[in-house]
Amino acid sequence: MRLGWPSQQAGSLARFPAEPTRSRTVYRVWRYRLSDATIRDSPWWFASLPDEPDEGGRYDLPEPMGACYTATRPVGAVLEALQALLTNLPTQELRVRRLATIATPPDAPAAAKLTAQVAAGRYGVTAALWAGTDRSRSQAWAAAFRRDGWWALYGGIQHDPSGQLRGHTLFDHQSEHPPTFGQSWPHTASTLHDDTQLLEDLIRFGIHVREPGDLPFTTRPSDIDDPAT
Repeated sequence: MRLGWPSQQAGSLARFPAEPTRSRTVYRVWRYRLSDATIRDSPWWFASLPDEPDEGGRYDLPEPMGACYTATRPVGAVLEALQALLTNLPTQELRVRRLATIATPPDAPAAAKLTAQVAAGRYGVTAALWAGTDRSRSQAWAAAFRRDGWWALYGGIQHDPSGQLRGHTLFDHQSEHPPTFGQSWPHTASTLHDDTQLLEDLIRFGIHVREPGDLPFTTRPSDIDDPAT
């Protein structure tokens, strides 16, 4: 079954399966140091749909609304933020970014659970919604969920071949600000380039962080684990 377009009928997604998100920890990677050396302390940014859908995020919404992308694990947040750099990741790209560890409030809104088993037959949702390349289609689904009252989406992450990591996308008004629904969303910031556990997790995904002077990583047959062992 191919992923189709969402129903245009208002309320058609209102009873979609829900994933509780209150009192949890989510993670977001953001660019802390801009190219002009400006420091950006806030991890929050709700992105609205650009003129060219392919240039926008998977679930970006039309103005005045926007989407902010987080993940349930730090490595998932890195995969979300550095998609185009995963096969050749210089350490400098980690040094100019920070990891936000965010505590969701006890009254955080539930998210539409895109990974629910019944979503396929009942709503026509497939993994292509978070793993496909048709941004205009995934953005249309995001708009339909927001239309029907949802303030968050819970689903897979495109650059996770294992299908085990989860993303948590928030909806709110477009611009740089913390979420306005629920109580406060406190966060702490930490560096990425010296996070030992994170670097080990990236290696499990075949991602090798290059230090200055290192050649880009290439895979040789001898580097591939024997599936029989």
